[in-house]
Amino acid sequence: MRTKILGPAMAAWCVMVSPLAAQDVPKWLTDAKVREARLADPVDVVSEDGWLRVTVPGGVKHKVALADGSYSLSIELEGSVPVSCEVVREPRDLAALLAQTADFTFGEIQKRNGTVEARAVERSEAGSVGPYPFLSIEWVYRADQNGEKRVGGLKQYVADMDSAVVYCAHDDLGYAKTFEAVARALTAHLRTAGEQLPAAYFREISVVSIDGAKVGVATTTLTRDADGDTKVLNKSALLLQRVPGQLLSQDVSDVQWVRPDGSLINASQAKATNGQLGEDMSLQLQEGERWKASGKVDGKDMDVVLPGSPSSFVLMAKARRQIMAQAEPVGASTEAMTWSSLDLTRLLASRATVLAPSGADAFAVREEIGGIAIEAVLDKATGTMVSARMPLGPRTMNFERIYKQGGF
Repeated sequence: MRTKILGPAMAAWCVMVSPLAAQDVPKWLTDAKVREARLADPVDVVSEDGWLRVTVPGGVKHKVALADGSYSLSIELEGSVPVSCEVVREPRDLAALLAQTADFTFGEIQKRNGTVEARAVERSEAGSVGPYPFLSIEWVYRADQNGEKRVGGLKQYVADMDSAVVYCAHDDLGYAKTFEAVARALTAHLRTAGEQLPAAYFREISVVSIDGAKVGVATTTLTRDADGDTKVLNKSALLLQRVPGQLLSQDVSDVQWVRPDGSLINASQAKATNGQLGEDMSLQLQEGERWKASGKVDGKDMDVVLPGSPSSFVLMAKARRQIMAQAEPVGASTEAMTWSSLDLTRLLASRATVLAPSGADAFAVREEIGGIAIEAVLDKATGTMVSARMPLGPRTMNFERIYKQGGF
């Protein structure tokens, strides 16, 4: 890890960590931030137990072994530039993992470089490496060690590979493109042994942005069990910087089990904020054809019978495909009752109205649920969102699909 020591002339810059006008940035800092390293020839790496196999663009001089549920890889690039990565042998909440490891890492930085007086996220990114969603953030920080002011940088990356998680970090100014290339390569080439999850017959990944900044990912995955029933897994991870240096993480998991005819068997939803589980609810069909939602919301026990019958993700998508397939789809609408995280104690009406064509393969649609109106573009082939725009107080949240595989 390399930081830069600041002299008295930089005192004004040290008041806070924040974006600067180009003329205010010292040349040494500009030069440090644009540094990159050449990627080495690919190297094959196999863990001692054979569970992990991967090809990485750099040297790994140590043995890769399982310790505390994960495998550590220190990938050394040209010029002795290290990138530290871990492969965790179980699913994790992406946003919470980034926030928690940031706090831990800054604690370690303080041990080496003095008190971290200020830190801020300069850039956040979200996307996918093939079928695997990822989040990444770049920090800049200022530390004080016995009166010496230091400026450093920290980059973090985390990717969800269904049954495993990839995490990478680099504590240095610069090397942003190099770090991204290493983290993506590890994600793309990682192969693991052991029990494999059912292959998805449909998957789509969307990026979540707020006022243009990429802050989250949302993934929908459909798999089928031996009985022909479908598991619909909707997962999202959102990471916001509320004020410089303070992160807010939110991770949501929504599961539906659906029969071959599209009808709902059962469902569950869980939401964690800053790593703390705030919602954990299940939806079951009881005797007498009544649907019951039970579990906890904000620490309170919930056990409520819901009048009506909820539709499934599959049936709602197919209903949207049907109205878009009409000879005159503009003005057509479809409505169904749904169990939504907006209010898990009741069923909400979800309505879609076709507004206009959007290219050859999609339509602009107005989605309404629980008093919220969303401007969306739906894919004619899947009935799912290509993009969406939703007001969030004075701000705007956008969704953009970046990956699609298969169909249903």
